[in-house]
Amino acid sequence: MSLSSFESLSQIFKSVSKLSLVYALDPESIVCSAILANLASAREVDFELAPFFEAPKPIDSSSILILCGVRQHRVVGGVRIKLLQDILGVKRFSVIRLVKEAQELWVVSPEQVALAVSSSIASSQGSSYDDRVLEAVRGELSEIISSGILAINEHSLRLFRYPFAKLSECLFRTIEPYAPGVSLSINGSRGLLEEVGVPDKLGPLEEDELKKLSSKLSEIYKSYNPKGFEPLGWRVVARTSENMDINELSYSMLAAIDAELHEAIISSLFDFRYTKLLVGLLERFYKRIGEYIEAAIRGEMKGGRMYIRGARVEQWEASSKDPLNTLAKLLRAHGISSSLTIFRVEDSYCIPLTQINPSWPLDQDELAFERGCVCSSSMDKLVKVLL
Repeated sequence: MSLSSFESLSQIFKSVSKLSLVYALDPESIVCSAILANLASAREVDFELAPFFEAPKPIDSSSILILCGVRQHRVVGGVRIKLLQDILGVKRFSVIRLVKEAQELWVVSPEQVALAVSSSIASSQGSSYDDRVLEAVRGELSEIISSGILAINEHSLRLFRYPFAKLSECLFRTIEPYAPGVSLSINGSRGLLEEVGVPDKLGPLEEDELKKLSSKLSEIYKSYNPKGFEPLGWRVVARTSENMDINELSYSMLAAIDAELHEAIISSLFDFRYTKLLVGLLERFYKRIGEYIEAAIRGEMKGGRMYIRGARVEQWEASSKDPLNTLAKLLRAHGISSSLTIFRVEDSYCIPLTQINPSWPLDQDELAFERGCVCSSSMDKLVKVLL
């Protein structure tokens, strides 16, 4: 029988001595499991955390296993299993609902709220500026917005760290929307500002400066996507001590998964200094991201479309197994790819783990989990087990 309210989860903490948390390897599921672990710790309940492909069957029959973003593959004798989506009563944006309910049982810091919203944005398959994300934040976190911890800027430049960093740095760091020749190029960023006559300054732009820069950015975006992207629009802003940028942090979480350091996402919920490590991991992949996305924008790389077991997928070539979760998100966010992305890396087929619908317990025959992907030499085995 499914649990119907978060109050039922509170009862779980009171009735068990140990909690097993099994999570999908996407940012939202990882952050959900970390929040639950924090709640368990506050109530002196022992817990263990594991991704779905490493999680063993609990030995203690009195423990409860909660699946975060993971389907139950089959009945496991002697194990009480609960699905987080059943506990919360939602299928999408579960971390946002979890934060809302967790406030009743636990003090949620501004940094933890920022991490939760970032993880929800990172786990969305399309644009980070999907209006459904905005609706979920507004609907579930209205009290947090009223308190000033979160703000929704309706008419902001969609640049990472704007307006808390110099404008050239904001342009340089922004990979969604991606501006060819500007994103990840400090010379290109400064050159663009000189071209449009906007000063490279810290802080909000004047209205005329905003108009000139956004007009030029819109022109750049439309050069490779006829529909373009809105340079101005809503952005969720966190009022944290470090001025954490929610959109930059969302891609930093994907980079952590690509670097096989997803534990740093969990650690950041307990110690916010780890967020700097997350951003550093994204910076480590800048060169690779820039080369790949610009080649895709120029049309030098294209995905081959196919249907596998009724699902439309695109196969893209890649020279290495990182940072494939980040690249898959960028390809879909920019309309370059519109399907599940499978990468062919040498003799292996690789699916980024953020794109799958995982189950537990998992049959792992001839599958390898590495660099944030599941890989196999056989496409059939890969798709059969995980899609």
